[in-house]
Amino acid sequence: MKSSGFLLFFFLIGICNGEEQENCRKVEMNPAKQDFILEKHVFKMVEIETASACEVNCFMEADCVSYNLKPQQNGKLLCELSDSDHANNQQDLRYREGTVYKSFKNRCSSMLCPSTKRCQTGFTRKGYRCVCANGLLGESCTEGPPLVQVVPDIIETVEGRNVTIMCNVTANPKPDRNIWTRSDGILSSARTTVSEGNLTILNITFQDDGSYVCTATNPWGTKSSSVHLRVYSALKLCTEGPPLVEVIPDIIETVEGRNVTIMCNVTANHKPDA
Repeated sequence: MKSSGFLLFFFLIGICNGEEQENCRKVEMNPAKQDFILEKHVFKMVEIETASACEVNCFMEADCVSYNLKPQQNGKLLCELSDSDHANNQQDLRYREGTVYKSFKNRCSSMLCPSTKRCQTGFTRKGYRCVCANGLLGESCTEGPPLVQVVPDIIETVEGRNVTIMCNVTANPKPDRNIWTRSDGILSSARTTVSEGNLTILNITFQDDGSYVCTATNPWGTKSSSVHLRVYSALKLCTEGPPLVEVIPDIIETVEGRNVTIMCNVTANHKPDA
């Protein structure tokens, strides 16, 4: 079992170089504890064929520091990955006949990271790394890639009007600017302006019909959001609409044995399909 993790580490380290090497993981196993499991700290469960596969799964999960192996009735094993170990939670180690508990040597057993970050063992030359617990980035865990939203996602207008499309961007650090592009054509520089990140198109024409994309970039990444602009003829917009349906009269009285014809009058710009 030890060799599988050993070989996996060297496979990963072989494809890492320079700064990427800081993201490679090297771990050592503690002796297995037969007939024991660690409760209350499992974050993922996987059904596996062999015990060594559980070690590999734990190695690949950055937050995993220990695992339980439980035999199943179908002959397979249930691999339970935990984000803590018995060294930090001795009270959660329980006797369960037939099970196996294994853990990595955990540098994170000591309080090495600030309260805003969680510790992951086996990374960097120090043997651990601190990552933001809230999913954000940066030393203070307050930074991240932009959040970009164009509202609404569909805009309908008629020829000749001016349209302003709003692009809301939330980011820390703040992007230098928003970039607008067309996904299905060229953005006309003569009739478009961008102010405070919002796009204004002057004197709308049929050629402006299409999708527009707002993109924002900061040091943590690039995000985009799009809107579809639909342009109609003013005349067409006034003369078209859903069918008008009228059945006359609304009450018909008859007796058994007679034939009855019920009239349905339909008025529409385009003839209904049925």
